Amino acid sequence: MEFENKQRQVVPQKCPVCNAKQKELSMIPIGQSEDRMIMHVTCVKCDNALMVFVTQNDIGTMTFGVMVDVHSAEAQTIFDQKPVNDDDVISVHRYLQAGEVNIQDIVRL
Repeated sequence: MEFENKQRQVVPQKCPVCNAKQKELSMIPIGQSEDRMIMHVTCVKCDNALMVFVTQNDIGTMTFGVMVDVHSAEAQTIFDQKPVNDDDVISVHRYLQAGEVNIQDIVRL
């Protein structure tokens, strides 16, 4: 799916919070493949943001957006991280079983 060709079709036509028009929305592609796209959309008027997820298949195009409290750089960092795997879950479980847990240590995990 070409981002340049599809972006105006899949992003909101206005800000869901302040109703600013589409031209006041800043759109940053976070990730894309042939049939999927993720965009971070920020309203330049009210500074609210949402993530827009787009999937295209034989039936058509499905789009949904979720309001977020992260900026585009933070969103890119989150999506660039490797997925949580079984070993990660087991490590956290063992850590929590080991005894006294300090909330500051959990935040650093």
